[in-house]
Amino acid sequence: MIVDPVPPNMGVLAHGIDVVEERRIAEMVERHGTRLLDRVFTAGEQEYCRSSGALRPERLAARFAAKEAVLKALGTGWRGGIAWTDVEVERDAAGRPGVRLEGEAAAVATRLGVRAWHLSLTHAGGVAIASVIACGAPPTEPFHRNPRPEPPAGTPGRNPRPEPPAGTPDRTPRPE
Repeated sequence: MIVDPVPPNMGVLAHGIDVVEERRIAEMVERHGTRLLDRVFTAGEQEYCRSSGALRPERLAARFAAKEAVLKALGTGWRGGIAWTDVEVERDAAGRPGVRLEGEAAAVATRLGVRAWHLSLTHAGGVAIASVIACGAPPTEPFHRNPRPEPPAGTPGRNPRPEPPAGTPDRTPRPE
């Protein structure tokens, strides 16, 4: 059994997980064809998903889930200039899946201090699941994954817990 320990001086920075229905991916490919494949999957991913003959939707679904899981671990979602193909699932010589980042996804990972990824994929019963762990050393300077300007005081939405109307009893939990 091969066990990859977290390298010295590195810790777990984040975890992401996603579940995708194979049928959903198969329907998207049927509806949008090559345009979808080229937009979402790298040439290497498409090649692997066809390596046993016909295009295998369970393999596509696992890679789709992995891309989603990586972006959850990075805390960005699909915004800020990140493209689907910025996240690629590769396989090493032993067949283990791994993560390779390009473009803005790689830049965000670098800013977060991510230096290694652990990826697990599975598909059964019509669903594919990906779980990813980002390892590294946290950045020395604060980095906000989703920078949002702070709204001015008094702006609706600034305080997620609005003040109760006058005369309402205070129901704030108090330590005993």
